[in-house]
Amino acid sequence: MFINLGLPFDLEKKVLPILTQGDLVLAEKLLRGAEEIEGRFPNLSDVELYLLMGSMYHTLSKANCGVITTANRGYHLIKAGEYFDKVLSIDQEWIPAWKNKAKVLLEIGENNEAIQCFDWILENLKIPSDDISVLLNKGIALFNSGSFKEAGDCFNAVLDKDPGNVEAWHRKGDIFAKSDRWGGAIQCYNEAIKHNPGRDDIWMAMSEIYVNHEKYMDASRCLDEVLKINIWNIDAWYLQGMVFSKIGRWGAAVQCLNKALSINPSHIKAWKAKGELLLSTDRHDEALDCYERALKFQPKNIELLSSKIKTLKLMKRYDEALESVEEALKMEGNDTDLLFERGDILQETGKAFKALKSFDKVLIIKPSYVEAYYKKGLTLEKLRRYKDAIQNYEKALELNPNFEKAQQAKKDCQLRMKGKS
Repeated sequence: MFINLGLPFDLEKKVLPILTQGDLVLAEKLLRGAEEIEGRFPNLSDVELYLLMGSMYHTLSKANCGVITTANRGYHLIKAGEYFDKVLSIDQEWIPAWKNKAKVLLEIGENNEAIQCFDWILENLKIPSDDISVLLNKGIALFNSGSFKEAGDCFNAVLDKDPGNVEAWHRKGDIFAKSDRWGGAIQCYNEAIKHNPGRDDIWMAMSEIYVNHEKYMDASRCLDEVLKINIWNIDAWYLQGMVFSKIGRWGAAVQCLNKALSINPSHIKAWKAKGELLLSTDRHDEALDCYERALKFQPKNIELLSSKIKTLKLMKRYDEALESVEEALKMEGNDTDLLFERGDILQETGKAFKALKSFDKVLIIKPSYVEAYYKKGLTLEKLRRYKDAIQNYEKALELNPNFEKAQQAKKDCQLRMKGKS
């Protein structure tokens, strides 16, 4: 957590206890301003005082000291930058101020300005051109701005100087991952892990690559490592649940999702994934409960509402399903999936003419909606409009010649027409 201030050793020795303590009360005291610091260190010059204040704000933005960090991290970073600028207005060649200013710009997402800072440091200040910290952070800024080749050059330069630099291997792996060169990414991540096996973020990055390439057992192994390091890693519990669902370990998948939800009860993706798992095993009531719990946190989430509607349909609770559809359509009146669900519920409950209106609206908005032609055909059959029904089945089959339900419905409808004649 301690940031190198570039101050004399005896001063750093005095300041270190202030910066390394993480309790909220002390953090609040540090935010009172320069008067507080002046009282502690009356012999500080303006440059030293400003650098100290900037470094404290920067440290507080990273510290785990409760609400003050969560709510005000951006404010802390901006204040840190202001103090580093004050240092540079007095002494433009104070290297630690330039380095810390560039780091602040990097952390607030001002990547181009950060790159300019790093370039200025390398071109104008008396430091080695292969200064590892500058090259590494410049590479990160370049990566964040999408300049992957230039970022890679920086990371390679760092590794030439320090072959065991974990962050450089990590970031180089990220470049390979961005260009979908997953073999190279895994190789870099493994190199980083070799030097520091306790980096859960790198294990996590590897697991995500393995998931994207359907290497689920490898992904699970990496996620196990993440959870050994940090049992509270909610993303790891969620992803492990998804991995287990892919390999058919339904019970273990639900357990992982439950763990994620015990850490963060408002994790929408975990509630939805758990609902889908329960639905796939015909545990409709439990699935519905998952969607309703998630909707308490995001009542206007159309995807969740759609899942709830489909579940209610499976449970044949059509009135509730229709009520939910109408609620969702107030927010997204032209959503074709919602309009389709409304038509399907209406045709299931014998309201054929209203159902046809819904299916027609779907097909006006999205003429390629195969299932809508099929369901419209079924609805027309109920009205004994067999010729029109067959035309809709044929339209569905034009769009998807392998649509077996439409093939069978067309045959059955043709038989009914013959029987009628």
